Amino acid sequence: MNNNSIDQQLNTLSRFLEPTESQSQRVKNVVFSQIPDDIHTTFYRDSMNSKNYFMPFLKFGLPIIAISFVLLPLLAFYVKPLRLFIEKDQASIAPMDLSTDSVREFEDEFMGMDGVISEISPEYIGGGIGSPLSTNLYDSKSEEFIEDDETAQRNRIQERQGELTIVVENVRTVYEDISKHVATINGYIQSSTYNSYATNTSATILARVPIGELDGYMQFVRDHADEITYEFIELYDKQNEIARIISEIDQQEAQLQSINDASDQKEIIQNQINDLELQKSKIEEQASYSTVSVTLNSSQGSNDATGFKATLNDVREAIGWVITFWFTLMVWSIVPLLFFLPVAIVLFVIV
Repeated sequence: MNNNSIDQQLNTLSRFLEPTESQSQRVKNVVFSQIPDDIHTTFYRDSMNSKNYFMPFLKFGLPIIAISFVLLPLLAFYVKPLRLFIEKDQASIAPMDLSTDSVREFEDEFMGMDGVISEISPEYIGGGIGSPLSTNLYDSKSEEFIEDDETAQRNRIQERQGELTIVVENVRTVYEDISKHVATINGYIQSSTYNSYATNTSATILARVPIGELDGYMQFVRDHADEITYEFIELYDKQNEIARIISEIDQQEAQLQSINDASDQKEIIQNQINDLELQKSKIEEQASYSTVSVTLNSSQGSNDATGFKATLNDVREAIGWVITFWFTLMVWSIVPLLFFLPVAIVLFVIV
């Protein structure tokens, strides 16, 4: 066999051994061959540019979003500014206008309310301890003036509510003394608050005391006051309401006696009588106790922190607020970062 025949056989065999294009590759080559070079280059460049713009956003945007999920709720809950930069302490209480004109305007505004409102004695206007309040009463229904007959007033059913604001040197001591005194006169504390700030201390006691102990209780509070800034008593006359209920009960009982047989109508009337008796007992029970609100404010120059000590308290509170804020920030960061951190790591690795 000559060399030419051997070369021909090798060429034929090499053509069979060469890899051939797949059908999909041939189609792709044909399609791209029909696209101009400038269009193909522009498409590739735009796709790369969009990738270059989008990937940095994924890298840095997701952590920013995660931090935002933490900061926004914190800012919503920590809206209280630092007391160090507050011009006026929030706990300070503005002096109440107790001029004669303002008191009369207050009476004129509330005289239309249901109930009886007493006049404020001039001795109490502007503060200080004066004589007892006026007891000129007005009927809550007819607004008819009731003569100030001591015996008649004592026998009437009246609901009395008092309010007293005083200034004391030591709020904590007076607060505890008043609370103990309420228990000794068979009363009870309905609610109470005690607030101690850097430059001001205040307390509020809402007590229910027996109607017969009201005057003594009010005097007990006055005796602890360095200054009385406000005092007011409301008298709600319930005598006419009690008389109306008793009259209805008598009418229902008379109607009940006129029914001889045991009918449903008799049971209905008896239920109405029971309801009226319950209303009467509730009114009498409500009138047997007086509601008195006492507000205690600390006087200037008392044992409360002032001057340099107040500044130290403000700084201490500001530091505590910052520490609490960042501690809460770290705690709240755990859950969002556990979700966003793996995503950010994957994006860094891929890109």
